[in-house]
Amino acid sequence: MHRIGDHCPIETQKYFFGGLTHAEVRAGARAKTKVKKYVMEELGRHPIDEIPGIAEAIANNRAFDDWTQKEIVEFLRSCRLGKPV
Repeated sequence: MHRIGDHCPIETQKYFFGGLTHAEVRAGARAKTKVKKYVMEELGRHPIDEIPGIAEAIANNRAFDDWTQKEIVEFLRSCRLGKPV
C-alpha cells in the first residue's frame, strides 16, 4: 500500500484506493468505490522495486476495468511464478 501511495501518480492511487489518494485514506476518508485490497496484497509479493511500475500498468490499462480482483490476482500470480497466462 505504501509503495503505491508513495511512488505512484494520483490517478494510480485512486484506482487502487477506491477513488481516493493515499493521503485521503490515511486521513480516514471512506472509499468511493471498491478498494483493490487483494490486488495490492498480490503486488506485495512482487519485487519491491517493480511494484509502482506494475501498479501503474494495471491502472492505466482500461482492459483491466472489466476484470474482477480475483482475475487480476491470478494474472499477477502467474506472472510472478513464471507460468503461462
